[in-house]
Amino acid sequence: MKISASLLSCDLLNIESEIKILTEAGIDSLHIDVMDGHFVPNLAFGIDIIKQIKRISKVPINVHMMIENPELFLDKIIGYDVNAISLHAENEHKLYDNFRKIKNSGIKTSLAINPETNISDITKYIEVADQALIMGVHPGFGGQSLILPTLQKIEEVKKFNATIEVAIDGGINDKTFKLAREAKADIVIIGSYLFEKSSRDRLTCVKEKILAL
Repeated sequence: MKISASLLSCDLLNIESEIKILTEAGIDSLHIDVMDGHFVPNLAFGIDIIKQIKRISKVPINVHMMIENPELFLDKIIGYDVNAISLHAENEHKLYDNFRKIKNSGIKTSLAINPETNISDITKYIEVADQALIMGVHPGFGGQSLILPTLQKIEEVKKFNATIEVAIDGGINDKTFKLAREAKADIVIIGSYLFEKSSRDRLTCVKEKILAL
């Protein structure tokens, strides 16, 4: 199982040192949430900061686009040579075209799925995606509790695409990590649980409470 660190709750004034600490702790990738205040009721990382994080990161970067018109920014993000780009199943406008552009660039396509979305309604997108990003919380804010029934979506998704990687995003801590592992998630995305601790404690937090499980 791979572990990705969501930077949504990190100390933005010290983001480079935060990334260094997480990398030393054994994190497999970084997860960047882009929010526009329309598709979700919050604002988060802008497009240009992806370039800056890519410049200092030694691990792959996955970009989660929670915006109404992702096609307006895809060329720029693709140019930053990220590892994967997540687009929401609930935002079907140009989704096939956007996936095709991402695939043609050699970047992984990731289908983000909200808690209320039925897997049976989006199988046509699951079949063509490289990854599925199961939202374990309502998108837009960190620090929420995991909605336990969303773990069932991991198995449901894999029924329609046997080769797809499935990630669970939101509400992951040392307790719910075990549940995600039992549900056979390939990737867990951890945010506020990591950053509620001091930077000095984070190495121990990741290695002993997460990676050692």
